[in-house]
Amino acid sequence: MKEAVCLLLGELPAVGFDFSTIHSRFMSQIIVIKKYIFLFSLLLSLCFLMHCKKDDDILKSNPPPQQEPDTLTTGAEISAERRVEIFESVNLYLNELSWSDRAGTHSAIVDHLKKYPEFDKVEYDETADNIIARFTDGAIYMMVNNRNTENDIPEPDYSNLRTSSNQKTTAYEYPAIPSSSNVYIFKGVGNYFKSSSVGSTFYKFLFDYEKEKTGYTTKILDATIENLKTIKDAGVFYYCSHGGMGRFKDNPKDTIYGSWTTEKVTVDSEKKYRKEINKRELVYMDAYDRHENGKTIAETHFAITSRFVDKYMDFPKNSLIYLDLCQSFRVKDFWWSFHSKSQGTATVAGWSDNVGDDDAHKAISFVFDRLLGVNIQGYSTVIPEEKPKQRSFDFPSVYNDMIKRDLVKSIPYQSRPYQVAFLKYQSGPNKDIVLRPSISYMQVYEYFDWLFIYGLFGEDPGASKRSVTIDGEATEVLEWTPVMVKCKIKSSGKGSAGDVIVKVKDNESRPRILTEWRGELTYKRPSAGSYMEEVTIQIHLRRDVAGYRKGAGHSPEKIDHSPFTGPANDSKAFFKMGGSAKYVSKSGDCTYTYYANWVSRQGEIGLFDVKNPMQEGFLLISTEKENGFELKGLSFTSIKPSQNSLYNDWACNSGSGTSDKAYDDMALENPGANFQLFNFQFDKDFMIKAGKITGKGFDRSGIEYADGNIPEFGITLEWKAMKPNFPPKPEYAL
Repeated sequence: MKEAVCLLLGELPAVGFDFSTIHSRFMSQIIVIKKYIFLFSLLLSLCFLMHCKKDDDILKSNPPPQQEPDTLTTGAEISAERRVEIFESVNLYLNELSWSDRAGTHSAIVDHLKKYPEFDKVEYDETADNIIARFTDGAIYMMVNNRNTENDIPEPDYSNLRTSSNQKTTAYEYPAIPSSSNVYIFKGVGNYFKSSSVGSTFYKFLFDYEKEKTGYTTKILDATIENLKTIKDAGVFYYCSHGGMGRFKDNPKDTIYGSWTTEKVTVDSEKKYRKEINKRELVYMDAYDRHENGKTIAETHFAITSRFVDKYMDFPKNSLIYLDLCQSFRVKDFWWSFHSKSQGTATVAGWSDNVGDDDAHKAISFVFDRLLGVNIQGYSTVIPEEKPKQRSFDFPSVYNDMIKRDLVKSIPYQSRPYQVAFLKYQSGPNKDIVLRPSISYMQVYEYFDWLFIYGLFGEDPGASKRSVTIDGEATEVLEWTPVMVKCKIKSSGKGSAGDVIVKVKDNESRPRILTEWRGELTYKRPSAGSYMEEVTIQIHLRRDVAGYRKGAGHSPEKIDHSPFTGPANDSKAFFKMGGSAKYVSKSGDCTYTYYANWVSRQGEIGLFDVKNPMQEGFLLISTEKENGFELKGLSFTSIKPSQNSLYNDWACNSGSGTSDKAYDDMALENPGANFQLFNFQFDKDFMIKAGKITGKGFDRSGIEYADGNIPEFGITLEWKAMKPNFPPKPEYAL
């Protein structure tokens, strides 16, 4: 028996204990043993079932129990009238506080609340810097910190706000565009907080600035309980309000987070939402909200919890949910409820601690501007200007830029410099939100008339819900991935160069320009007499020459050289060859005259086609270089020869005569080595500079030079300057 008692009680001190201590220790150990007995019996039952049924049958016949939400079951019921009376009394007390000593004020509030017998627990949560109380019937009452409003938020001068009308984008691994174009901006605080009064109007302005391009429909709503219950189709959900958490020391795992609504607690509303309160879908929250006669007023409102979100709210795929609430990312249960209600596809952002009003406004203004690629100018105290302007980016890229600009951190209270709030976010698996399709750069595969467009496009929504236009003309989409779109492109005419736009439903990317050059290269290869081989090449080149940013806030970089370049398929050449020549030489008393007559031939030839190698054509390979194009491999293929007739006369003292005619087939001569590699160089405006290459070649007339002195002739390849069509525009964003 002694050993059993020792096992239950553990080691006890040799002296200094009494029977009550032993009894208490004994009973606690008995409880532990009972728990083990229960678990052991449960394990035996499961083993029996596993031997009798298949796993699937076990799951079907013994489904996991559905946990019912906690309900308020403790204590006597408190009437609505009495509860409202308590809140009014507490708020009168709060309105008289000076808050010059935060620690002392918190202590005084706790002492004051403990005077009400309707509270069975009142504590100050130092970690959250909030006060949490529990009514005797289990209802939760929280007092949270207000946003610090010492730093003013400037009112935008909308008449002077301006933006770029064009933009572009970068390649990220798994971008996603919200499946809904509805934007809901919820105001949960009063006009005392400019992040609500100034901010909500400004955020709507950002979405509406190019509404015909982005397709978003924006609504500003008060954060009433009923309005929040209706949220089912928010592609973008923004919630600005008070928020806070609290936990009781005796049960630190029972953390409660509430987000303040505009619904004030009255006798009527208390009765109306009794059911939600009992299920802790709603809690009571006190905060300073309105500004009357130069003084802030404390009010008690209802606040929603994660259970409210779970029950009433739903979000479509790939939503952006921005919880502009103090401590909204402190309690995972709260922000995760939003994430899970989008099937786990949403990007959810919020603050880890209390945030200053101006810091919150700067952060969300920057987020919306950069995600949309609006580039608002004239509000630089809030949104830093970019030169050159930048296209829209995905959330992680914008967030990284915010880190560099110190926009994800807030220290709202000078008295608590250690209390730092950070903006945090959670994306869906392998998905990062971008609010509009966005082109980073393009490359043309000329041989197949393919245009590769790289950027952020989201999942393929289906042929009827996406499009690509080139210079305003729709083209066929061949392949769609979240980061690359391949489409057909014409070789000539409208739709062969200019502004390229990718559209998903009603949401357009900023245009990205495909520039082109058209010009002539003239190759001349003379020989004796009027013999001439001449080819005029009408060349068509295309390229995306503007720089691009790899990420938000990055400096623009040049595009890597494309391996797919080459003259466009409408490039062509015109050739002509022919002429006649004679050569006179003497040997002794004889004079020899040699004649050559090359039958004139001319025609048009296109680019060499590997599928038709016997077809006449010309070959010219072009490759992108940093400051222009490199061209090589100039040759003329399968050109049908022209007939050349040769004969000679002789006159000697002994007599004269004429030889029979000999015939030789001759085609165009392919240029020599010094014409096989040359450059088209850009000037500062992307004009291809004029150029000329010279060389020499022996006579090709076929005349027999008896004295061995075969003459050489100058060969030239030259081109005039080529202006770019659709050159880059400085007002376009990169």
